[in-house]
Amino acid sequence: MRIHSGGCLKIIMSNVLSKEELISLNKSEYLTPFSHIIFRIILHAALISCALLAFQGDHFLIFFVLFLLHSACLQFLGYAGLSHELFHGKVFPQKRLNRTLYLISSYVLWNNPAFFEISHKVHHINTFSEKDMEATIQQSFRPLDIFFYCLIDIRMMARRSVYLVLNSAGRTISFNPIQIEHIPDQNASVTMHARRIAILQTGILIALILSGGLMAGIIFWCAPFTATFPNRLLAAAQHTGLADHKENGPLLFSRTLILPRWLSILYAGMNYHGEHHLFPSIPYYRLSELHQKLQDKGHLQNTDSLEFFWRRFWRIVKSETAR
Repeated sequence: MRIHSGGCLKIIMSNVLSKEELISLNKSEYLTPFSHIIFRIILHAALISCALLAFQGDHFLIFFVLFLLHSACLQFLGYAGLSHELFHGKVFPQKRLNRTLYLISSYVLWNNPAFFEISHKVHHINTFSEKDMEATIQQSFRPLDIFFYCLIDIRMMARRSVYLVLNSAGRTISFNPIQIEHIPDQNASVTMHARRIAILQTGILIALILSGGLMAGIIFWCAPFTATFPNRLLAAAQHTGLADHKENGPLLFSRTLILPRWLSILYAGMNYHGEHHLFPSIPYYRLSELHQKLQDKGHLQNTDSLEFFWRRFWRIVKSETAR
């Protein structure tokens, strides 16, 4: 059997994994992903609780640092993180559970699933094609942009708010034109998800203000648009500078980053990006095992560590944005 995963290079499957290895790695379970979700809940509960205590004690600098940490970690719940894996439907054995958590995690970060479900399928089937808006850098890394990415991106907040109102009113509008290319105006799915987002966000906001005070509501409302920089960096690194390998298969047009275990868990294993593109059906918590097997067999080409960001990333970004 051969794999044609997003490139023209044909990879003989039996040379990568045996049938038994693939069956074993493809198995989903409940214990590991649930333990990772509990880790996320404890982390955010601790950061928010400490932030509120700091605010009540007039320790505003400590409050703001803890708020930034909470927000930065929250970004990994999105499409460059857990939501992405839930979309693929292999985090848990039960499809309905994957779908439900995918929708909830999308709504929490103001993401309309109807758009991502189109763009991400294109990304996997035709990586680096003209219609693939995920492989190439879509955000600017100019100094002013980085300033907003590190703090509260009021531009992103305003844009998402406008889109949410228009989508809820029945208008199909997205910042990504490729996403709406095959969606008719007044699309029912886009409208449905937008209205659910509005209801969920408003309901949680009111409940938090009534139970935890105004600052608890502000933290919830602003967090999805705050401290997005770490998540944006990791997402951009997945394919940045690898467009010349678009015909050479996922292990060449994708980059694997070796991260600290806690960060890899937050990132839902997306640092093993070549491995994910090669075998999208393998749950994220088994990608490190797949990585080791591929490394032992000499298949991996683009493996980096966090040093990539201060050695080569910015040079690549400058080169690509100059084109």
